[in-house]
Amino acid sequence: MSTYYDGPAVATALAKITGRDCRIDTDATTDWAYRLVLAGDTGQPPVNLSLSRTGAHYSMTKDEDEAYARYRDTLPMIGQDWNRPADALARDIVRRLIPKITAFQAELAPRIARAKLWRTNVDANKQTLCQAGAVKVPAGYNTTDDLTVKTPGTGYTTIHVSETSVSIDLRSLPVELAARIVTLLADQTNQPAMTP
Repeated sequence: MSTYYDGPAVATALAKITGRDCRIDTDATTDWAYRLVLAGDTGQPPVNLSLSRTGAHYSMTKDEDEAYARYRDTLPMIGQDWNRPADALARDIVRRLIPKITAFQAELAPRIARAKLWRTNVDANKQTLCQAGAVKVPAGYNTTDDLTVKTPGTGYTTIHVSETSVSIDLRSLPVELAARIVTLLADQTNQPAMTP
């Protein structure tokens, strides 16, 4: 637990000021930051807060994190002097930070829905490729959208999967196999195979 400030006291003060439950997320709290979860106002999602040496800032959920990573927004945060009493810190968070977080969550909501749809479609495409056989799922299957296929000799293929298509990187293929692939692609697009 952090020794820079009294996280539990801030959580208690936030609960008293807002009239909403506020608890310490012990699983996410570290030696350098407290993670607080403030219950959402009526019809609003919970507010995840991190209290660190640099101040108080919004801490995102996993779903929000994927949407945020794709849009590169700036997280709501405020600086804090942790030498102040816990109730003063809590009032400052409620007055200066919570309104920023509420607006941020409202803006992020449709992006989260879009990110979830994107992830569903990408995972479905990966599953289709895996069912075709010969595709190796990387150890980080849930954190990467690349698949690999071992080809004859020392060759291998990396498949970059997106929502609507895939990109295929072919490396070190025997000439005969490369010729077959080119012919197959030509057949699929109704185009003649390239000639030198």
